[in-house]
Order: sequence, then C-alpha cells, then structure tokens
Amino acid sequence: MALWWRLAASMDNLSQKVFNDRYALKDENGNQIEHSFEEMWQRVARGAAEAEKPEIR
Repeated sequence: MALWWRLAASMDNLSQKVFNDRYALKDENGNQIEHSFEEMWQRVARGAAEAEKPEIR
C-alpha cells in the first residue's frame, strides 16, 4: 500500500482540518481545489521538477 494512502487513511479530524485550512490549494474565491495529501504532493513535486533543468527531469 502506498505511503500516501496509509497517511490519508489515518488522518483524523484535526489533521484533516489543518490540511484543509493551511495546505490545500484553493482558487481565487477560497474554494478548496485539493482534497488529499496526494494531490498536494503532486503539486509540490511538479513545482520542484520545474526548477530542474529539462535534461535532468
């Protein structure tokens, strides 16, 4: 089982609220776009990859 799945499955209400309030991507109206750690990690990974030179991505 993937690590993100175990983490998401074990998230309690407080950690879900912190994720929603502080880390989940939101649109210009404040509507939540991301609903899981996996979505956030994919966004962060894409951002990190963009900083690398194309020939080493």
